[in-house]
Amino acid sequence: MSNEAKCNCQHCNGHIAFPSEMTGQTINCPHCQLETLLFIPPIVVPPKQPKPASKNTSASWLGLRIVATIIVVAIFAALLFKKEGPTNPTNLKPVGGAFGWKLGDKLPEQFRKNQASEGRYTVILTEKMPPFESVELAITDDGRIYSIEATGYAPDTGEDPDTCKSALISLLTEKYGRRKIIDGFDTFGDDYRFGSDDQTAHLHIFKRNLFTLTYSDEKLSRTYYIEVEARKKKDEDEKKAALSKGL
Repeated sequence: MSNEAKCNCQHCNGHIAFPSEMTGQTINCPHCQLETLLFIPPIVVPPKQPKPASKNTSASWLGLRIVATIIVVAIFAALLFKKEGPTNPTNLKPVGGAFGWKLGDKLPEQFRKNQASEGRYTVILTEKMPPFESVELAITDDGRIYSIEATGYAPDTGEDPDTCKSALISLLTEKYGRRKIIDGFDTFGDDYRFGSDDQTAHLHIFKRNLFTLTYSDEKLSRTYYIEVEARKKKDEDEKKAALSKGL
């Protein structure tokens, strides 16, 4: 007995049953009557499905990924801390003041008279404090000192800039603790920060020769800038009111 085979018509796609020995012959399709070739369709073997990973395997991969992520984050944090973080965060102290002045103290009235620049007062140092020659005091509206900035040009005081730099960094680090070093900016000079978050000392050395050392009270500084913005707004409101009346 012949084995029966099946295929589809090449025109109407109708099913055709035929003896397997007729494979390769052409007949008229019993459905559409058009000539079609009898063939045995290839057997399609479904692809093997991968075995599902065991719970232990999935957990192992998940664990490895977590560990790898932690390591990457730790390395990144270490590099960031090394570059930007405080050098000695456990020994930071508020700077308080310098050059005979204290942050937060009220500036005496005699120093507030006959000053051309409102809110800023320059004092020439009578006592030698190389490389600094003068100090500028900045105050809030009620007269409290929020910034003390000393300036000096090392060659003018006969001091070697590198010697001054080393001595200042050593002294300030010992007194207040060094917060951050931003070094190597040839155009803008070198910056060193000391002290606590609330009261800091900022040493800036421009092209090795020009030194500025600024002591500042962060809270009072914010107070001053809030006052400045309030004055600006008041002036703008007054100008608008005057303009409105004129129109």
